Amino acid sequence: MSECPKPVSKECTEKILDQIDNSICKIKGNNGKTYMGLLCLIKYKDEIIYFLLTKYQIINGLYLEKKNYIEVSFKEENITLEFSNIKYLDKTLDLSIIEIKNVKKGKIKYTEFDDYLYEKNSEFFYNKESIYSIYYGDKDFYISYGIINNINKSELRCSCNMYYNSRGLPIFNLNSNKLIGLDEAKSDYFIKGIFLKYIINE
Repeated sequence: MSECPKPVSKECTEKILDQIDNSICKIKGNNGKTYMGLLCLIKYKDEIIYFLLTKYQIINGLYLEKKNYIEVSFKEENITLEFSNIKYLDKTLDLSIIEIKNVKKGKIKYTEFDDYLYEKNSEFFYNKESIYSIYYGDKDFYISYGIINNINKSELRCSCNMYYNSRGLPIFNLNSNKLIGLDEAKSDYFIKGIFLKYIINE
């Protein structure tokens, strides 16, 4: 049973549903498809930086040459996010992280990077840790649970039953409901992801 995810409490489930409603937004792509974005915050020195995390194919250098904002939708409202100066764009990882200028509070919740990511040798804190991922497909949101098999530098390997194959999906620590990684590739046996300590260092 040690190779199975931990049981999920009612409180944890409510936090996950709150993330779906108030942290995860839907973004319409130019191809008409709906993609997922995640509103996050990261602690950098004495600052807290708010940003949008989404796919490179949605927001890239070409997009930012034309627009400095994007329209996104939540369960109960549509909003415009205006971008600020800090940008991390990686075509290979299909990942874009863009600082948000007009930080909105209220119902919108910003998912935090897990606290242990800032610790030295943080890989050891996540050995066999239970995780979950949230993703959008077939006009609804889905949640998959799993465990971390191992972490090797920037690579995160998880056992997780995820039927929707898409890169850049968030991987959360089930204990804290905070972000620890992003799905990069799926095989029949495991999910390979990006350990977010690598992104923080970048």
